[in-house]
Amino acid sequence: MTSQKKSITFFLLIAVVCPVVVFAMVHWYENTMQDLPYFGKNYTVSTGKNDQFQIEDFSFENESGTISSLDSVKGKVWVANYFFSYCKTICPVIMPNLTKVQKAFDQNKDFKMLSFSVDPLRDSVARLKEYSQQIGVGDPQWHLLTGDKKLLYRFARNQLFLTATDGDGGPDDFIHSDKIALLDKQGHIRGYYDGTNRKDIEQLIKDIRKILK
Repeated sequence: MTSQKKSITFFLLIAVVCPVVVFAMVHWYENTMQDLPYFGKNYTVSTGKNDQFQIEDFSFENESGTISSLDSVKGKVWVANYFFSYCKTICPVIMPNLTKVQKAFDQNKDFKMLSFSVDPLRDSVARLKEYSQQIGVGDPQWHLLTGDKKLLYRFARNQLFLTATDGDGGPDDFIHSDKIALLDKQGHIRGYYDGTNRKDIEQLIKDIRKILK
């Protein structure tokens, strides 16, 4: 091989290898070093430690008939979403996607999942127990919650910020969101994900791993 051909081969290798190396480095940085944002009201990103929003206490009954509260997830990384067991539209997509998340962390004691009902009048404890068995909810890591509708809706709007709509949780008020919220061990919201989107679910799993470290 002539020196000219060797030079051409060398530069071709560089042209191929460099982008691969750069992509690998960026991918490594994004998944290991880059910090997740802190979210506040209406998905705004907190700018400093002093204004980082923290979830306040809550208390709802789960599918086992016991109370789940902020203490249940204290010191845990956790995800939250809203659903109802009779849903025929987005929930049949979101809930199976959440089972994938659960399976990814089913041996991790520092991870929890809470799904809050938007239809507590029909989603009784007995109904949630039945539904949990249908979709494979893994107690004690994942709980389905029901309770007072006004309190459930207030928590969705004023704490998790899963919807920007106004309402008082009355008979005509209804929330139907595809969003999943990710919270860290201090109760800060660190991300929102489309529960119907495969790539978002994959990103959620990556982000959970990141803040579990």
